[in-house]
Amino acid sequence: MKSSCCSHIGIHPHVVFYFCFLVLNVFCRASLAFLCTTTCWGKGFTVLHASIGTSQQNINSKNRQNENAQKIFSLIMERYNGTEVCIDFNDEEWRKAKRYIYYATSTSSTKHPLSVEQVVAVLDFLDETFGANRVNHQYQNKNTDIDSVFILKSVPRILRKDPERFIKPTVNFLKELYGPMFSQFVQRRPDLVIASGVGYNGRKKAIPPDHQTLVQVEECFLETNVEVYLEKNLCLSSAELSTLKKKHPSLFEISMKKLHGTVDYLRSVIRMGSEEYCQDDAIIGKIIKANPNILNLSLENIQAKIMFLSDLGFDAGENMRALLKKYPGILGLSLDRNLRPTTTALLEYYTKAMDDESSRKFVKKTIALHPQLLALSPANFAAKISYFDKLDCGDSLGIDMIIRHPKSSLALKLLMAAPSVYSLSLENIQEKVSYLSGLWSTDVSRPTVDRPVEAKQISDFPAVLTLSLEGNLQPTIAFYNRTGYIQDGRTTLPGRYLASSLYNRLLPRWNYFLKFDQKIDEDTEYRSQEVTGRLPLHILAGASDQIFCKRMKYSYEDYMKFKKEAVPILKFSSQFDTWISTGRPIDLDDND
Repeated sequence: MKSSCCSHIGIHPHVVFYFCFLVLNVFCRASLAFLCTTTCWGKGFTVLHASIGTSQQNINSKNRQNENAQKIFSLIMERYNGTEVCIDFNDEEWRKAKRYIYYATSTSSTKHPLSVEQVVAVLDFLDETFGANRVNHQYQNKNTDIDSVFILKSVPRILRKDPERFIKPTVNFLKELYGPMFSQFVQRRPDLVIASGVGYNGRKKAIPPDHQTLVQVEECFLETNVEVYLEKNLCLSSAELSTLKKKHPSLFEISMKKLHGTVDYLRSVIRMGSEEYCQDDAIIGKIIKANPNILNLSLENIQAKIMFLSDLGFDAGENMRALLKKYPGILGLSLDRNLRPTTTALLEYYTKAMDDESSRKFVKKTIALHPQLLALSPANFAAKISYFDKLDCGDSLGIDMIIRHPKSSLALKLLMAAPSVYSLSLENIQEKVSYLSGLWSTDVSRPTVDRPVEAKQISDFPAVLTLSLEGNLQPTIAFYNRTGYIQDGRTTLPGRYLASSLYNRLLPRWNYFLKFDQKIDEDTEYRSQEVTGRLPLHILAGASDQIFCKRMKYSYEDYMKFKKEAVPILKFSSQFDTWISTGRPIDLDDND
C-alpha cells in the first residue's frame, strides 16, 4: 500500500524515511536547547539573587563605615566649632583629614578601623598639650597658630597613634629640646609629633630572655639607635648631636640599614691600607656633621662622586682621607651642578697656560689645597678671574700681556698659591684690594711698563688677600704706623710683612725689645729712627723666634717665657688699645 502510494505520487520510500529522520533530529535538538536555556535562566536568577544580596551587604558595610566617619566628623566639629573656628569637612583645607578618616574607618584598611574612643583620647591629649579652649579657642602661644585643629588638619594620621605610648614621649622630648620655641618648631614641622620618638628611642632586637646579657643588650641598642651609633661609633659629641637634632631632626629617622651601608662604604674608601680606625671614624663623623643630608643620599650617588674624585687622582686611602678631612662637605655637593662643571672650568683655565698633563696635575694640586673651590659655580669662578685680569692689566696695559704670558698672570698665581681667595666674595676681595692700593699707592720704585703696584705686591704674596681686613690688616698697619715703620698710613712694605702675626710675633717682640733694651730710656721717642734702626723690620716681622733672639742677642728661653705670658694679655685685654694710644711697653707685673 505504502509502496503504491509513494509510487503513485512519484516519491521513493527511502527519501520519505530520510526526511522524517531530519525532522525528528531538529525537534530533539530544539528540545535540548530549551531545557539548557531554562536551566541557565534558573542559575542566572540564583546568581543575580546572590549578587543582589552581596551588594546589599556592601551597602550596609559602607553605611556602617560612613556612620563611623560621620560620628568622628560630628565629634570634631562639636568639639572645636566656636566663635573663632568653623570646621567644614567639605572645605579644601580639610580634604586631607576627611579622606584619611574615611579610609581609617573602612574595613579595607590594613589596620583595625578607627574608633570614636581612640579619636577622643587623641583629641584630649592634643587639647591638653596645645592649650586649645573649647569655647573661644584661644591659643597658649600668641605668636603661633598652633592648636589641636592645626595638628588635625596637618597630620590627620595622629588619630591612630596611642597618646600615652607614642605621642606623649615624642612631644615631651621636643618640649625639652626646644623649650619656649616648641610651638614655633611644631608649626614649621608638624609631622614630627608623630615620628617614632623622632628616632631618638631605638628598638632593641629580640633576644631570648635566657640568652640576654648586658653586653648583648648594649650591642643591640647600639646597632638600632641612630643617636647612640653616631656618638659611640663616629665620635660625635653630645653638643654636636644636640645641634643635629635641632637643625636636622629627620636625620634620626633614617633606617639603621641605610646608615650602616653608607658608613661602611665610606670606611672602605678611607681605610684603604690604613690601620687608624678611630681617626677614620672621626673623619666620617665630620663628614656627617658637615653635611647631614649625605645620609639621605643613595649609595649610588655617593659612589659616583667618589669615582669622580678618584679620576682626578684622589685614590682610595690616604689621598681620599686627606681630601675628606680637609673638606668633609665635599660629598654633599652635586656632581652635575658643582663637581663636574667647576672642575672642567679649572681644567680649561689651566690649559691656557700649560699642556694637558700639567693642567691635570695642577687641578689636583689646587683642589688638594682648597677643595672648597669645588663648591663655586663656573660663573662665580669666571667673574673673579675676570676681576683679577683687569686688576693685572691696569689703566695703561692691555689684556694682550696676560694672553702672551698666562703663567705670570695674577689670577693664575692666586689659583696656584692661594686658591682659598676664590672662595671669598667678590665684594670682600675688592674691599681689601682697595685698602691695599691706598697703602701701596706711593710706591714709585716700579718701572712704568710693569703691572700696577697692587697687582705686583699681591702676586709676590697672594696669601695677603686671605687676611681679614678688620681683624688682621688694619690692626697690623696700625702697629707699623705707631712704631714708625711706615709714615702717614702709606707704605711700601711687602705683603708678607703685612701677614705677620700681630699677637704672636710683632707685639711680643716689640715689647720685649722696648722692655729689655738698656739703651732705651723713658725719654726716648719710640717712633724715632734710632729705635726702629736697631730693630730691623726683616728681623721683627720676617725672622723666626730663634733668629730674632740670636740677632738681637737675647736669651731664647727668657723671650719665650715673656711671650707665653704676654700673648694672652695682648689678645684678651685692652692693653693693645692702650699701647696704640700711648706707645708704652706692656707691663706684665701689673697683671699678676
